[in-house]
Amino acid sequence: MNEQQFRKKLTARATASAALFVIGVCLCVYFTLNGKEGGGALERHYTNGFISGITAAGLLIAVKNMVIFKMPKLFRRYLIAESDERNRQISLKAWAWTGYIGVFLILASTLFVPGEVIRYLVNILCVLLMIYLAVYKFLQMKM
Repeated sequence: MNEQQFRKKLTARATASAALFVIGVCLCVYFTLNGKEGGGALERHYTNGFISGITAAGLLIAVKNMVIFKMPKLFRRYLIAESDERNRQISLKAWAWTGYIGVFLILASTLFVPGEVIRYLVNILCVLLMIYLAVYKFLQMKM
């Protein structure tokens, strides 16, 4: 990957994360103005947490990508990391391990999940992403 391709990729990431931030702010305004009546406390907390999470993630990723653009040394380091085959191999192995671990976790969790399956699956997805990060770091140290 050359510098031009990496710049396009960073621009796309920054645009997507800025859009995520805007969506989060719009959802926050919508739910604040239309205070959802009749919803339980768990539902309100879940919605607030979800909206806060996508808003913060969108903002932080957009800022990170802008900082990478502005600092040539950091840009070069991320370019090398992005195009390094070793990092790609580590990422592929981490996703494979995460997939296997995730399937077993989902199967085991179905034994204990009550009727609200969707919320649990979203939570399990979050756990899978954390497992991916842990496996990636483990493989990075090992390889």
